[in-house]
Amino acid sequence: MDKKEEVICERCNGTGFITDEKSHQDVCPVCLGLGTIIQNKEKITLTHSKSGLKKNVIWTLIALSIYYVIFFFFYIRGDLNILATVVILIAGHMAAISYIVGYMIIKSLPRL
Repeated sequence: MDKKEEVICERCNGTGFITDEKSHQDVCPVCLGLGTIIQNKEKITLTHSKSGLKKNVIWTLIALSIYYVIFFFFYIRGDLNILATVVILIAGHMAAISYIVGYMIIKSLPRL
C-alpha cells in the first residue's frame, strides 16, 4: 500500500505563488497554487539498497575476472595487436562501469 504525505512545495516555499524577473506573481506550476504537494512516502531502506549495490559490484568483479582470463589468453597467444588491446580493455571497463552506474541510476528513480 502506498503511503502518501503532504509536503510544502519547494518551488514556491508553500506560498502557492512564484515571482518572475519582472516582479509579476503567478500561480506556482508545481502545486497549482495550493502551497503543498502530495508525495509517496514509500522509500527504499538504505541497507536494502546497499546490499543490492554490493551484490551487483561482486557480480561485476566476477565478470571482469572472467573477462581478464579470456583477454590474457588471447594476448599471450599473440593474437592481438596494441590497438586491439587498448580498445578491448577500454570497452570492457566501460561496460562494467556503465552497468554499475546504470544500476545506481535505476535504483534512484522514484517508483510509480
